[in-house]
Amino acid sequence: MNTMRIIIITTIAGVAGCIITLTLGGWDTILQALFAVMATDYLSGWIVAIVFKGSRKTRSGAFNTRAAIKGLAKKVVSLLLVVAGHFIDGALGTTFLRDTIIFALIANELMSLLENVALTGVRVPKVLKKALDILHESGGHERWPHKNVSNGRLPHTQTPQSTYNNIKARRDTNADNTTPKPKPQHRQAKPGA
Repeated sequence: MNTMRIIIITTIAGVAGCIITLTLGGWDTILQALFAVMATDYLSGWIVAIVFKGSRKTRSGAFNTRAAIKGLAKKVVSLLLVVAGHFIDGALGTTFLRDTIIFALIANELMSLLENVALTGVRVPKVLKKALDILHESGGHERWPHKNVSNGRLPHTQTPQSTYNNIKARRDTNADNTTPKPKPQHRQAKPGA
């Protein structure tokens, strides 16, 4: 009985995998890259929410199941664009539209991944900030509300240090349900004293 259950599950998984792969136009390198970037972005979003409590998807910045499911649903809907592009390409006898959609989705996922990296306090290299400026100007992105990302600030107009301070203050507030504790003031010695 146990062996039969395993055979049924693997058969269903195999058929589902074949159908998904055929509707997405085959399991080629760019589709693998898209899935890898999507998975990395999704995982980094969890890390930002769970470890750093810095998610921009919730008011508290903490992990929220509904926000996680919504993010996963957006990725599934994005894959539906690839399916549509694949079938249109089939009618036209090309692979241009599918590949273009995949490259656009990869760029969008990389921007989201870079935002998650910035929310952890990791410094974003200027080259990547400039690349984001170019992508932002050409297609726009709702997560980068200001026009110039390469001005030395993070996408949400905070420095890495202020982002860290905000996350730490949120943790202090959540820990004891009071206002954040003020930082101790360091006194400087008076000259001649």
